[in-house]
Amino acid sequence: MRLCFDPVMCPKAVLPAALNIAKAAGFDAMVLHCAFTASSPFHPDASVRMIRDYFDDAGVALMGLHVRDLTGVNRRGEVASNFRQVEWDIHLARALRLRCASFLSGARSREAREVLVSGVHELLENIPDVTLNVGNGVDTCLESAADFDALMPELPERAHVWLNAMDVDNAVGIVDKYVERIGMVTIGEDDVDVVRALKANGYDGPVVLNAAGGSAADLRVRVEEVLT
Repeated sequence: MRLCFDPVMCPKAVLPAALNIAKAAGFDAMVLHCAFTASSPFHPDASVRMIRDYFDDAGVALMGLHVRDLTGVNRRGEVASNFRQVEWDIHLARALRLRCASFLSGARSREAREVLVSGVHELLENIPDVTLNVGNGVDTCLESAADFDALMPELPERAHVWLNAMDVDNAVGIVDKYVERIGMVTIGEDDVDVVRALKANGYDGPVVLNAAGGSAADLRVRVEEVLT
């Protein structure tokens, strides 16, 4: 497993500062978000080349990119696809030397789920050298363990799960059942049992640590104790 710093813990820090914070907390890997933080690759003072150089100079690995959601709501309140924007975001991820991108699953409705499934299929057909991590969340169509059971058979094999253990009940059970389809995991301070399940199931992908008001360094130490 590769433990990754989450810049949502320092949302106002631009990328060079966020990298310094990550290194000071003992991390050698980090993820980025297209929204929510000043370290976003969409920052007006950043370019793809600058971002790559920042990571190289810091000696920190970029392990993931949270892109815009595939489904949204238009001005009439109808479910709509953000397909073209997400496609651009995936190419941004590729330019940043990633071969995956992550996004949330979308609103909890039949229409949003249909848009999600068809969009994931089309994106993976159009861009054959990437994988996509579909994330769970509260009030989305991937909220519970039952939702995983219903949705996963409809997605192609190159569609993986971005499991946010903080936003789902029975995350350990989901790990036990779907570990081979998990591409990224986010954990909080109360999710060390999820790390144990990941270890027991042989998961070797990125684990993003979100201390959410606590200490990222302390959480990293606790997780490393589980892994040793």
